[in-house]
Amino acid sequence: MPPVIPFVALPPDFRCELVALELTDTQMSLTLATVTPEAICPRCQVASRRVHSRYERHLWDLPVGPRSVCLHLHLRKFRCDNHACPQTIFAERLSPWSQPYARRTRRLNEDLTALGCENGGEGGARLARRLRLGTWSPNVLLRLTRRLSDPVTETPRVLGIDDWAKRKGQTYGTILCDLERHQIIELLADREADTVAAWLQAHPGVEIICRDRGGAYADGARRGAPQAVQVADRFHLLVNVSEAVQRVVDRYRDQLSVQVLQLVSEAPAQPINAKPSSKSQGLPRAVPRRSQIFAQKELKRRQRAERWEQARALIAQGLSRQAVCRQLRIGKGTLRRVLQTEGCPAHAALWRTLSDFTDEVTRRWEAGERNGRALYNQIRAQGYRGSYQLLLRFLQPLRQQLLEASRAGVSLSTLPVVESATPTVRTITRRLLPRLVTRCLAGNPPADSDEDQRQVAELCQTIPDLAEARELATNFRTLLTGHELQKLAPWLQQAAASHLVEFQALATSLVRDQAAVEQAIATKWSSGQVEGQVNRLKLMKRMMYGRGKLDLLRKRVIYRPATIT
Repeated sequence: MPPVIPFVALPPDFRCELVALELTDTQMSLTLATVTPEAICPRCQVASRRVHSRYERHLWDLPVGPRSVCLHLHLRKFRCDNHACPQTIFAERLSPWSQPYARRTRRLNEDLTALGCENGGEGGARLARRLRLGTWSPNVLLRLTRRLSDPVTETPRVLGIDDWAKRKGQTYGTILCDLERHQIIELLADREADTVAAWLQAHPGVEIICRDRGGAYADGARRGAPQAVQVADRFHLLVNVSEAVQRVVDRYRDQLSVQVLQLVSEAPAQPINAKPSSKSQGLPRAVPRRSQIFAQKELKRRQRAERWEQARALIAQGLSRQAVCRQLRIGKGTLRRVLQTEGCPAHAALWRTLSDFTDEVTRRWEAGERNGRALYNQIRAQGYRGSYQLLLRFLQPLRQQLLEASRAGVSLSTLPVVESATPTVRTITRRLLPRLVTRCLAGNPPADSDEDQRQVAELCQTIPDLAEARELATNFRTLLTGHELQKLAPWLQQAAASHLVEFQALATSLVRDQAAVEQAIATKWSSGQVEGQVNRLKLMKRMMYGRGKLDLLRKRVIYRPATIT
């Protein structure tokens, strides 16, 4: 008889003997038979030695080196000696090493659950095969993830609240984070005030609540935890200021142009046999066909312009703003923007055009410059802010005409070539992008934008409203980042007294939430790490290929390895 050995993965008091061992390149099969003299009845906890019958179980365990492990266990069934026990026959238990009827050991289930939580079903199944944990369906890992018990967490002292998109623009949920432990503690199904208030009432003890500027979370926190101090998020406060600046810039979108002195190279006079250039566009070029995407964008723009005109007409007829929003199916913020602007602002991409540089490009092309990248660098130095692809589409008919001329037998040597040029200083008109102007005015300019900031400052000299918006925005950013609480009240008075309706509305909004704004300036707490957790949540959601329902997503996002023992 083989010697009796304790198997290291079994419970310490569970002894067995090794009956057979089979090894292959990828698998180890162990046949084990139990030799313990007695077993404990799971119902009455009375020991029994009377064997009723034998049966066999097959379990998968953790791998040993490069080999997966399969255990073939020969177990016994016993008769219970307690006549008062309703369990007359019972089987030997492997708990806590394995559950009844299970096909995997408990520690293998723990590893598969960890793979499912960290990598999802598909990714976890592929990684399990790579780690020799067995070939399992992705559904197995998802079931194990759903069965995972929630970790026991204490009620946080500092709570961060923010929303996350289940389906962007349609349905949203709420994420709750412990800002001291840097952990996600709960996902809520919606972002309603009643839901947040109910959770806070069920978890008393929250002292500080960090939230965005949304009214629903403010109301829910006030009703659910009236003793807690609410803190507005500093990032959202800066976003509110930037949005006010952007609305001011939108009103002057047609006037965002400055005169710039630019050093350019004037090409020499063209030879006599060269083809004269046109004064406007040079060589004739075919109008490129607009793709279906551009046509759809243009259609949407026309529809939006019509809807804005309808909104102004309905307001002029005496309808209330709520009725106009309901009739045209637009938001209150959109209607407010309609009434504060004239016309319908164009999309930012429509301003990135070659219209101011086509003459220069054509002139250089006729002078012999055929390199598209060189042309792009030259006009970009003169203030062009469009894309390289747009320039290539403009050059395409010119290249086609050049190709047809070469096929017709026209010698390319007759075409002019670039010779030495004389550098001269020219005054050009640069059209500034609204987004660039907004960032410079709000105190958040892009990197390496000293020249842009100088041009925006020049623009402020001609448009006083932009100068006033820059002063208000930079002052607020300074007091917020410098935690200068004493400057908040003067700033609110200055914004309310300004003739910029955008900053008047912002001041009114901050006064309504002044207590939370003051805490944002005076304390260190903010919702920055909550935004990071939302990004992690969105990554997990996309990894699940649409199977990220709330129950599964909640298990994965609050999973912590320390909760599995």
